[in-house]
Amino acid sequence: MCSLEHVAPWHLLVATVSTLVECVTSACRFSLEDNEHVTAMKVMLLRSLETMSGRKEYIVMGTTYICSEDTSNVGKIYVFDVLDVIPEPGKPLTKNKLKCLYNQEQKGIVSSLEVVDGLILSCMGQKIFMWNFKDNKDLVGVAFIDTEIYSHRAVSLKNFVVIGDVHHSIQLLKYKESRRTLSLVSQDPQPVDVYANEYLIDGNQMGIVVSDSDQNLIIYQYQPEAPESGGGKYLIRQGDINVGSHVNVMFRLRCHTSAPLGSPHEMQVLMQDRRHTTYFATLDGSVGYLLPLPETTFRRLKMLQIKLVQGLSHNAGLNPKAFRAFQTHHQYLCSPQHRILDGELLWRYIQLSRKEKADFAKQIGTSVGQILEDLKEVDKVSAHF
Repeated sequence: MCSLEHVAPWHLLVATVSTLVECVTSACRFSLEDNEHVTAMKVMLLRSLETMSGRKEYIVMGTTYICSEDTSNVGKIYVFDVLDVIPEPGKPLTKNKLKCLYNQEQKGIVSSLEVVDGLILSCMGQKIFMWNFKDNKDLVGVAFIDTEIYSHRAVSLKNFVVIGDVHHSIQLLKYKESRRTLSLVSQDPQPVDVYANEYLIDGNQMGIVVSDSDQNLIIYQYQPEAPESGGGKYLIRQGDINVGSHVNVMFRLRCHTSAPLGSPHEMQVLMQDRRHTTYFATLDGSVGYLLPLPETTFRRLKMLQIKLVQGLSHNAGLNPKAFRAFQTHHQYLCSPQHRILDGELLWRYIQLSRKEKADFAKQIGTSVGQILEDLKEVDKVSAHF
């Protein structure tokens, strides 16, 4: 089982997308009030007595009223149900309609929404609330907790929630159903201006990926047995890299199986290889991903990356090692953790001549076939699009 200390090559894909502008007629429209803006929206599987499974999908939306500085900012939470209706003749997309089941003003702006164990988690600036949507008509408070300055990113995994703060990095929270409490498990003590955060899954191990205002990607892990964690009070930084763009969106997809298609061991390998690819998108339009790697593969590609930095000519005379180094305007009391590989640099190995490939492989004590197999494996398990 590989460790999240060794994180797969970071691979930045810059895509050019041609947009087709079509005439689209809205099938359903819901108007907001003046100065009311949508700040969060998510499709949630909430608790419900209407289904056999005890869960039902709803559309939950959070809004904020933007007025003058003399007016207290407030927001609203909306809960919509999607109804099946008879479509209009010649308009098959009109087969669904939105029905607003809940619409109430909150005490603060709704900056983020997430679902935790069938409950709604809402971030309202400094406060976080959990709600139970009861009888399709009302939100009943279940738990709450006070956080740092302004929480604007919330991502859940089972009963764990990672909260991203605009200035005070991230916090790991846990919801306990038996006590109906939302408690703080661990946090990052360093000042980080969080743009986005997401989980990094590698089998039974979990990491947290954070993007900041300095265009870095930082990986944290909860390790209560580590001496520097203070008994689990602080998250441990496991890796960092500078991507050169502000990352504002992240999401996860389960990796494909590494077994050949149609192989009798395909399902067995799929069950054992429970890795997730964490994709991210940047404000300049580029897309990339993070992928956990086995330790042997990581060490081999790490040595190859070092040799490529030393042996290849640098584009525009820019050193790839210096460019990918962690950059910040804050003063940290910890050293950068170089445990993320640069996938863009590693893929340049494929474009080399046969002699150059053999020379680099000989320098790190392996074969050309082994390196190509490692790169092929990375491409196969992460080929979702």
